[in-house]
Amino acid sequence: MGLKLRRLSYPLGATVCDIDVTAPLSESEFGEIYRAFLEHCVLLFRKQEITREQHIEFSRRFGALDRHDAFPSDRHPDYPELMVVTNDPAPDGTPSVSRYTGRRWHTDMSQTLAPAAGSLLRSWRVPDVGGDTLFANTYLAYEALSPG
Repeated sequence: MGLKLRRLSYPLGATVCDIDVTAPLSESEFGEIYRAFLEHCVLLFRKQEITREQHIEFSRRFGALDRHDAFPSDRHPDYPELMVVTNDPAPDGTPSVSRYTGRRWHTDMSQTLAPAAGSLLRSWRVPDVGGDTLFANTYLAYEALSPG
């Protein structure tokens, strides 16, 4: 396949170019994606028209999925593997229970006995202002520490 990547910055991140994650990927093709994830820590797949089912299927290629048992109210009602973060009101008009989720710096699922290797995020609606998701390469930060 010859995966085409465009590096986002030195510390981490790459855009995966010219790939449709909904198309069948061989083990070899997915292996290239997985190795890129290990090297760059954050991969960006732009302009993907992906259903919830396809999101889950692609995510499973990376390993077993967490069903967010610590946050049952944030789960999608039909897809418990998906955590929904929204500021849209609930159908009854009450504020969203996840409206404050992730507003402070955190590491996804680090409170569990077996923390996740990563998170696959999908933005359904992106605000014109705000809504940023920030990442840090903590491997590089650790390596940069002075001895002692």
